[in-house]
Amino acid sequence: MSFSKAFQLVALGLFLAVVVGHTIHLRVKEGINPITLRLKGKGLVGVLELSLFLCVNLWALAVLWYALPFNHCPVAWLCEVYWVDGPVARGIGLGMIGIGLIVFVVAQATLGDSWRLGIDERRPGALVTHGIYRLSRHPLYLFFELYFLGTFLVNGTAMFGIFAILVAANLHYQMVQEERFLLRVYGEAYRAYQQCTGRYLTLRLRRRDCLKALERLSEGEGRAERF
Repeated sequence: MSFSKAFQLVALGLFLAVVVGHTIHLRVKEGINPITLRLKGKGLVGVLELSLFLCVNLWALAVLWYALPFNHCPVAWLCEVYWVDGPVARGIGLGMIGIGLIVFVVAQATLGDSWRLGIDERRPGALVTHGIYRLSRHPLYLFFELYFLGTFLVNGTAMFGIFAILVAANLHYQMVQEERFLLRVYGEAYRAYQQCTGRYLTLRLRRRDCLKALERLSEGEGRAERF
């Protein structure tokens, strides 16, 4: 087995372990059900949440299937047509996966009890604006962008390219909808947070008073972050 395939298996194992572990912790220790995926009352947002969940599971199976040595490709144009190929692309892809996993673990730790899989309108949790959330309003979405694009660059096939495109479009739409929800729940507090912190990445706080505003927000406001 090549290094890139072994790396992908280890990365996938870490990702799943963190998600499952965090879910069990919230259910058993805190009495919180972080899985809020449902169609009722959510309309298109609910459909996209479930489709993203399904896509992530199919992608995880594809990573396992592609990395293990005893696979056989049933659809040649998906598995055997390469959109990118070469050591440079694979190196960049591995780096993106590694950075994405660091972002993911830090974001999960920062969210704590506020992490949800889907929008939780009943118990949205605390508004997190400290730590990595000072650099990005959506570090978990940033992680998925890095992870899926990195997986595509490592493997290079049409299958992973299609996964990356579909997930990127889905995530962007859900980000916009989530921000509308957070504005509705937290009002001016979240609006101030938006003005200080970029949607994907903020290299520096734009104004000194933004730092002070975020410190005040982190003391008493709440936030729910979707998976």
